[in-house]
Amino acid sequence: MAEETVTLDLLATLMRRSSADIADIKNHIADIKDQMLVQGAILLRLESRTHTSDGELLALQSQIQRLERRVAELERDPAE
Repeated sequence: MAEETVTLDLLATLMRRSSADIADIKNHIADIKDQMLVQGAILLRLESRTHTSDGELLALQSQIQRLERRVAELERDPAE
């Protein structure tokens, strides 16, 4: 086994590669964090949506009933 000489240039090259690899890993971690935040927000919105869907249905039903009453009033008294 031949011994290799370790030079400052070799160490500098290895250090640059390591720094680039670390920067890539940090970028991947940041991307994963962003994706998790988005997915978490979507899940929270969907959960909130399921809890409020009953209220929305009741509001729509109330709105339809009000519209039906207005139409009935207009049909009864078209002179106004």
